[in-house]
Amino acid sequence: MKGMPLGAVYSFDYQTIKIKLGQNDTVLLMSDGFSELFNDKDEMLDYHRIKEIFFEAAERTPEEIVHHLFLAGDKWRNGRKQMDDITFIVFTTRSAKQVEKIVLN
Repeated sequence: MKGMPLGAVYSFDYQTIKIKLGQNDTVLLMSDGFSELFNDKDEMLDYHRIKEIFFEAAERTPEEIVHHLFLAGDKWRNGRKQMDDITFIVFTTRSAKQVEKIVLN
């Protein structure tokens, strides 16, 4: 994703869209440090692989999902040093909600 980091510039015109979350939907928010993990072959983890890793654990509790992501990232690095911070926020809805989603251009 290209664009200004969230909250970096107050006056930046972030694009927003509204999406409806159903009951028991699970949402993953994360910093770019996870997608930019490199392995010992100098390959980046990237969002396509993260989507697959997330779907493997999406039915679990938020804590278990974070643990699964952490282990997958550690396995991906295969001993290579982590170069950036990684933050995960995972939540599951209890009822249908409409939320605004910020899209970075």
